[in-house]
Amino acid sequence: MGTGKLDRGGNTKGFKTVLYKNMSDMFVNMGYVCIRYDKRGTHESGGKFNTAGLSDLVNDSASVIEYTKGLPYVDENRIIDCGHSEGSMIATLLTKQKKLERIILLGGACMCLKSATEYQSFTVLNEYKDKKGLLAWFLNKTISKEKVKKQLNALYEKAKNAPKDIFFYREPSYLQNGCENMCFD
Repeated sequence: MGTGKLDRGGNTKGFKTVLYKNMSDMFVNMGYVCIRYDKRGTHESGGKFNTAGLSDLVNDSASVIEYTKGLPYVDENRIIDCGHSEGSMIATLLTKQKKLERIILLGGACMCLKSATEYQSFTVLNEYKDKKGLLAWFLNKTISKEKVKKQLNALYEKAKNAPKDIFFYREPSYLQNGCENMCFD
């Protein structure tokens, strides 16, 4: 699944798409067995979301592959992993641990994480330039491309100089109301 706390269907609070459920149904109709799961610390999954790094998510995916291999109706030599967005990074890294017949990468960034984050942030910023309403007015008055770039540079500088593999960075309030911690591995 993608970045954040999406459930195994591709939904999150206030954003219902059932994208992953629909994709799974499509694969099942093509004759495949599909297994979807909730990321660590989200929805019906155990663990802690805010302390799980990318390597933890890759290990979780490897555990799902091992579980899948034990199912009597699964050919363990024909396993395909399909990843979307962050799931594309997970699927790519998973190939170092598990032998897969192939991987399917959907919507993965074809650039470094810093460039992808800048691109996404600037795209959202540009979306509000021509919008009407109080939120658009507020965002256009308080946020600039330079301000966003400065905050992203501070984030990546902190990541580069972090003494441990995992660190916490407070997300800017304009990105997420309620400001949960973001975890980078």
